[in-house]
Formats: sequence, structure tokens, C-alpha cells
Amino acid sequence: MPDQRSFPVLSSAVLATALFCGLLAAPALLAAQKPYHIVDRWKLGGEGGWDYLLADPPAHRLYLTHGSRVDVLDTQTGKVVGAITNLQGTHGVALDGAGKLGYISDGRADAVVVFDRATLATVATIPVGQNPDAIIFEPSTQNVWTF
Repeated sequence: MPDQRSFPVLSSAVLATALFCGLLAAPALLAAQKPYHIVDRWKLGGEGGWDYLLADPPAHRLYLTHGSRVDVLDTQTGKVVGAITNLQGTHGVALDGAGKLGYISDGRADAVVVFDRATLATVATIPVGQNPDAIIFEPSTQNVWTF
């Protein structure tokens, strides 16, 4: 029967070897990446300060929060396809995993606004704590968190 004290030493040696190999491979991986570059430029108008943006690659949409609205752009054309309006002070957007609902942190209204992603219509307003800002959809519990 092996001595139980040898397992931590063996685990440390395996971990050290893995870290060493990772350090050797890192420069090759970084060199293989291409630098960022500008693909297109879109000129956006509108009133109010800009805050968060959120990309939805499968739907080819980009959600941009600013002032009292969220503009929704088509990422293939750069054109505005709609907006969620009548908000008070937008911050962030979160999207459910099913592709049906979106959630906006409306800081000045102390609320989370729920919208239909197909129509961009508001379906609910949920009162939350004071000035919600960051917002995420947690897929394993199907909960929306705002801070």
C-alpha cells in the first residue's frame, strides 16, 4: 500500500509540470492571435449619456443603453431596428437563455424592465432596490441579478 504522504508531493509535481508547460505554450498561443481591427463604423445619434452595450450574436442584435432608452441595432447592417423607450435612466441589459425576454436596469426608476425580444415591447416592470446598474441573467437558476 503506498504511503499516503507521497500523494501531495505527486500532485504538486504534476501541477508544477502542467504550469511549466502552460507557460511554454502561452507565447505561441498569443502569437497566433490576430490583432483587433475595425470592421465597420456606424454613426449613432440620440440624446443622453451612453452606458452599457450588449451583443446578441445569434439574433444579430446589439443593445445600446443611453439616457431614457435602449436602441437595438442589426449587427449586419448597423441600422437601428427598434428601441425600448419611456425609461428613466437605463444602465444595462441582460438576455434570457431562451431568446424570449430581455431585462433592463432602469436606475432612476429603481426598477428592472422586462421586454419581449421579438417585439421590443415592455411586458413588466419590477421594482428593485435603489439605482440598479449592472444586470445579468444567470442561466442555471434562470434568475436575473442586478446590482
